[in-house]
Amino acid sequence: MHDYQISWDYVLDEKISKKDLKLLKNINKKIKKNIIPTLNSFEDFKIEPIIFETAELLGVYCCGTQSMPIIGVDLENIKIDCQAGGLDFIEEVKVTILHEIKHALQEYKGFEGEEAEEEEAEDFAYNNLELLDKWFLICYIWIEKEVDKC
Repeated sequence: MHDYQISWDYVLDEKISKKDLKLLKNINKKIKKNIIPTLNSFEDFKIEPIIFETAELLGVYCCGTQSMPIIGVDLENIKIDCQAGGLDFIEEVKVTILHEIKHALQEYKGFEGEEAEEEEAEDFAYNNLELLDKWFLICYIWIEKEVDKC
């Protein structure tokens, strides 16, 4: 285990809406239930809303946290990216988080730097997206209405 705090290196998004915060919490919950057990690696991870200084960045895996990965996502940057490209916001949030989980898994297995390939992380994200899609179809109405359960 580690004591790393993402606020040591990134600015936390303290103005995140309740709706977006609920979205992140539920993505976290469903990934823990449906994907993490299949990885045979870490048992827990954390998603934090952050603000990047540049609009090109969507998410980050905080290197060195592979025992309990910490992933930062900039939801405003994802929204901007979705608007510019005509993409679905919820799907892009899921893809970004899954992509960063793969980087954590790469580090967990001993691959770092050049070996932590972006293409492999993208493949992992899209291949595991289906495990979450059924749940998200059910929960989409919940997210829109900000209901407490799914």
